[in-house]
Amino acid sequence: MITQEEARRAAGLLTEEEFAAMVRITMQTLAIWRVKGYGPPFVKFGRKPFYRIDDIKVWMDTHVEWPVNTLGSRASASDGVMGRDESDDQLELDLEPPPKT
Repeated sequence: MITQEEARRAAGLLTEEEFAAMVRITMQTLAIWRVKGYGPPFVKFGRKPFYRIDDIKVWMDTHVEWPVNTLGSRASASDGVMGRDESDDQLELDLEPPPKT
């Protein structure tokens, strides 16, 4: 017979405790996030919220930050990998120094 935990894991659900530990926040912070609409979507069964792994991945993808480039601006995830040349799948880096002011 399958246990509740096995069924939950098979469905791709994390408990609030598991998600809070994963993103290194307190349970109190997570509760505040839910009230304020922050964080990934969640589903409730009875009184317990659960987080779908697929929703967590989408939410995490929207929080990707790229290192600051040589001009001091931060690239966003929507820019893709900076300097990527898809024709040969090599990574090109712009090593030009920033303009002098």
